[in-house]
Amino acid sequence: MNTKKVLLGIITGVMILVGTALPTFAASMTNNGSFEEGVDPGPFFSTLIPGDTNIDGWEIVSGSVDYIGGLWEAAEGERSIDVTGFSPGTITQDITTIPGLVYKVTFDMAGNPDGAPVIKTMNAEAADTSVSFEFDATGHTRA
Repeated sequence: MNTKKVLLGIITGVMILVGTALPTFAASMTNNGSFEEGVDPGPFFSTLIPGDTNIDGWEIVSGSVDYIGGLWEAAEGERSIDVTGFSPGTITQDITTIPGLVYKVTFDMAGNPDGAPVIKTMNAEAADTSVSFEFDATGHTRA
């Protein structure tokens, strides 16, 4: 078994939900992929910085993130992350893998409609592979 790091970094503000799955078993390998477990962020959000342990299974490694309670509709469950709190942030989680198997990383992404710029960008990294994503928040609301 190997441990691989899933790293989610942000260039500009974005809300994310992350999960990884082993295609053969189609089961989530992340811990707390929908961010439901941890200190309740309340009806709006709480801003977290490196060292904060409010989100079970996730580590904030740079910048800051907003841990969203009920500010907007989450893709799954009640909670989500805006990975630009006071500044662009990065969160990570180590996932144990088996050498030789192929893994698929999936997540839902939407842009925070309350702040500029309207084009939100995000980088996701796993197993030394980094991919950039964009979301145009034009016309979108918290719902």
